[in-house]
Amino acid sequence: MKTRLKLKIAASVTLFLSVAAIKAVSIAPEAVTFQVFYESLSPSGKWLKDDVNGYVWVPKVEKGFRPYFTNGSWKMTEYGCTWVSSYTWGWAPFHYGRWIFDSLYGWVWIPGYDWGPAWVVWRSDGEYYGWTPFIPGYTVSQALSPNYLVPADWWVFVPGRYLLNETFQKYSLSSAEGNTVMLKRANIINNSRATNNANYISGPRATEFGRATGQQMTIYLLKNAARPGKTLVNKGEIILYKPIMKKWESGSEPKPVTSVHADHAIGKTAALGPSATIKPAKATVKKKTTAKPASGKKKSK
Repeated sequence: MKTRLKLKIAASVTLFLSVAAIKAVSIAPEAVTFQVFYESLSPSGKWLKDDVNGYVWVPKVEKGFRPYFTNGSWKMTEYGCTWVSSYTWGWAPFHYGRWIFDSLYGWVWIPGYDWGPAWVVWRSDGEYYGWTPFIPGYTVSQALSPNYLVPADWWVFVPGRYLLNETFQKYSLSSAEGNTVMLKRANIINNSRATNNANYISGPRATEFGRATGQQMTIYLLKNAARPGKTLVNKGEIILYKPIMKKWESGSEPKPVTSVHADHAIGKTAALGPSATIKPAKATVKKKTTAKPASGKKKSK
């Protein structure tokens, strides 16, 4: 009887240790198609069929939303400066593809195949650090050149000592004028890396950033989550869903269950920044004109 009890206890301990080991080990990334984007993001936004970019996504977010600014923070990882979003869907649009501002739809995400810690371009003058979304149509080398120009209010600049702060937003420059001044004196942070045959911009190096700010920082270890969901930060680890995106065979293209056709080519009506807006043509109402009196005749009172 005692022998059986010991065997059961031993088996239970072995099972517990096995489960604990599985949880502790990073899960190998799975290979998936864009279908995982379409299914996971549909509840949190709408998919548009764009004639140029294919299916693009508009999130349902609070007013004033900006990618790589709203509801998240920066962490240093082995991949570089990594954006950690608090949105449940943040694992996808901030690590794959590109964002662009459209004056009708707001910020729009265009899916992509390659994973990166954040698809942004970085600048610094040694005191302030700034970034802006890496828009579609540019290679990494082109984005790291002085010819990469986007509206000044797409940029965010923060004093270096607050860059890794959970509430960095309240320390950022709040005007396009301030950003314009910074852009004239801030240099491009020309750091990029290659992984899985793809290049990405890694942002400020931990050693350089530490010397510039005098900060001692945690270098977080990135681990793969088993399924889509909110990114978790715990005891020096960041756990997020990080699948490998594969292409599909012709004729078997994935598509969202529901989508609407975009009113125009995304990006073609991009205004001067996220504060600018336009109204759809169908909402325009022409004012009635009052007929002028015949020449030589006065309008009766």
